[in-house]
Amino acid sequence: MKKAGAQTTTVTPQEEVIKQNKTKLHKEIETPITISGVVLDEADSLGLPGVNIVRKGFADGTVTDANGRFELTIEHPQASETLVVSFIGLKTVEVAVNPFQHTRNLKIVMHPDVEMLLGEIVVGGAVSVRRYSPRGLWWKFKGLFRRY
Repeated sequence: MKKAGAQTTTVTPQEEVIKQNKTKLHKEIETPITISGVVLDEADSLGLPGVNIVRKGFADGTVTDANGRFELTIEHPQASETLVVSFIGLKTVEVAVNPFQHTRNLKIVMHPDVEMLLGEIVVGGAVSVRRYSPRGLWWKFKGLFRRY
């Protein structure tokens, strides 16, 4: 049988700094961040209302307001985030964001999706409303007993 002896290790100042930086980085990632900005139309540079903004690979998302502005709070951010910006009739845009640098006043410009605009969409339908009057009901009832 061998007896286990106590081992001692020495930590250099450089290793201590690396450990502190890793701990600091881990704490920074745990803090929620807010990404905000505006989504603009390429043609007239006006804000687009109702644009979907979703965090790629997650269910977190938001929709732009009437002026095209948005704000998205992420509870547990990754080192690099990608936002997927989509709107009907416009090309979907993926925006890479570093959550620890520039996350305020993002400006996202969306371009028309020419392929989608060239396609045809036909929507149609018909509604038939029957109105029964007492007189009409009488003739229907009477018709049941008619001989042919």
